[in-house]
Amino acid sequence: MSIESLLKKFYLLTLFVCGCVLTVMSFIKHPTHLDLNLIGIIACSAIAGAFPMILPGGIVWGTSVLFYMLALYEYGLYVTCSAIFISTFATFLRFNQWNLKKIRWFRFFSTLGMYFISVLSSFVFIEWKSGIESYIRIVLSIFIFEMVNLLLFILVTLCTQQYKGKNTIKPLTNSLPLTIIMALFLSLIIDNKNLPKLSVILLLILSLVLLSRQYQFFSKKEQSLEKKYELIANHTSDFIFIIDRSFHILYASPSFQQLFLLNKNDSLNFTSIIHPEDFSQLEEYCQSRPNHPLQKRIEMRLLHQFKVIYTDTAITPIWESDQKEPTSFMIVSRDISETIAQREYMLKTEKLAVIGELAAGVAHEIRNPLTAIKGFLQLFRQDLQQVSARTYDLIWSELERIEDITTEMLLLAKPQKNTHKVFHLSKQVHQSITFLTALANSKSILIEQHIEENLYINGDSHQMRKLIMNLVKNSIESIQEDPGNIQIRLFRHLHWAILRVVDNGIGMSEDTMKKIMNPFYTTKENGTGLGMTIVQRIVEEHNGMIEIQSSIGQGTTIEIRIPISTENF
Repeated sequence: MSIESLLKKFYLLTLFVCGCVLTVMSFIKHPTHLDLNLIGIIACSAIAGAFPMILPGGIVWGTSVLFYMLALYEYGLYVTCSAIFISTFATFLRFNQWNLKKIRWFRFFSTLGMYFISVLSSFVFIEWKSGIESYIRIVLSIFIFEMVNLLLFILVTLCTQQYKGKNTIKPLTNSLPLTIIMALFLSLIIDNKNLPKLSVILLLILSLVLLSRQYQFFSKKEQSLEKKYELIANHTSDFIFIIDRSFHILYASPSFQQLFLLNKNDSLNFTSIIHPEDFSQLEEYCQSRPNHPLQKRIEMRLLHQFKVIYTDTAITPIWESDQKEPTSFMIVSRDISETIAQREYMLKTEKLAVIGELAAGVAHEIRNPLTAIKGFLQLFRQDLQQVSARTYDLIWSELERIEDITTEMLLLAKPQKNTHKVFHLSKQVHQSITFLTALANSKSILIEQHIEENLYINGDSHQMRKLIMNLVKNSIESIQEDPGNIQIRLFRHLHWAILRVVDNGIGMSEDTMKKIMNPFYTTKENGTGLGMTIVQRIVEEHNGMIEIQSSIGQGTTIEIRIPISTENF
């Protein structure tokens, strides 16, 4: 540990010990009886500490120091320690919501230590300079208290790395005029002798001049800030509104006034310019009475004559002082109509690119069987008698292939009508496997089922059957060696229904897994390359997820996750 850190800890510990000393002194050597004057001084010091004055510019000034000095002159150091203890305790209680558990006691006693050293410095000065005029002695003793306290506070901020430079000494400079005025009144209370009238008048005039200068300075500062805010609002292209809870526009930026041809005094309700379909989002947020200042961002459409303006909008609640819920809302909307138009153009361009890719794939896939059929037809033309039954079978299989391609293309290209409803997924899986059991048996493949019953999802039962049969058929076709095995599991995990199909087929490489969802990509001799594309589309339409794990020679695992429905038939 460095010497610097040791000194910092020693200083903070010294303040803590001084605070403990003040606490002890505040409970010993009291006057034999309590008079109303003493009770009033201690009570006023507590109130002044808990409820400090707010000076121009937001400077917080605790006037309790004046009552400390009054107690010091009237009753001595021990009573002053009691006043400081009660006042500081009241201050900490108020700023911790009157909850003792929230008070940081080390900070509390360290603060008492700062006050103890400050008041001790004033006490030493009073005893040392007892011969000078009382009102001058009072002013100087208060000034010494403030200066010592400020110095101690600066050292604390340096030790805790919270020093803020000039902002730390502002409270002293701004509270000095009031300190002088209050010190003069205190001197009138304490000293019964007549004060030199001229000096009192001069000090009062000086204090009033200083207060006037402070007020002018902060007024100009506030006006300067208001002008800056006004410049920002006047020169921004964003639409800025402030609306009340009834959606009446309290303020609208010049950019909005120019667009809608409004004057400053025109009354307008926000509901008349927002798209009806978007109003529900705004209403829901405003009526929910948010208890935090976080923004809510939405895309909102504004109606301008016969034009719709798309905006990216931020809504921020505004609280007035001492209000438990927001009284108004600030809305900042940025015109993103061009961005939306560009986004739609990009989507249209992507769709055209996909259509071109699909058209090229269809042309390629259909050309092959058509070439074969064309060749066989030329044979028919030469000698119909030479055509064998096998030739007819080949022509028939190629025609079926064309039919499969066109059917699956329609499934992909044609928009499907939303016929989603709650259905029994477990039952659908059982039925789909039954249809494929004969095909699996013909290839000596065992299908193992582990189906959790009574799982329901919201979707299209026909599409789910297509999905299950595509997955199981792919597994059957991938198995080339005996014994073949396919495991089909359906189970619940959290709010998901998970369908897992595991086979011991030839597996796939990483490159194949990356391309398996692409239209017309296939590794089969007679495959269309659309089966897994259809599977992916069905999964997306059911708000699900798909995951594939595979490696060459190790088989394939495909897992489908679909949200479970809490309803049933």
